[in-house]
Amino acid sequence: MKAAEVGPAGAVVDILEFREISDIIESRVGGWMERALEICGCKNINIAFVKSLLHGDDRTQFVIKWEN
Repeated sequence: MKAAEVGPAGAVVDILEFREISDIIESRVGGWMERALEICGCKNINIAFVKSLLHGDDRTQFVIKWEN
């Protein structure tokens, strides 16, 4: 997992390799990131899956936006 971009109200996070990736795992990772941001006090969190290892892309990519 790699943070490709990080800013004050957003980030792009990539999973570059995951041997047994599935829709459930991708969703759980997204949920984990959402909850971590909630714990940090962020509001209006939006996590979009824009690429997926499962669907043949070179990475699973999450584009994350929030308000502080």
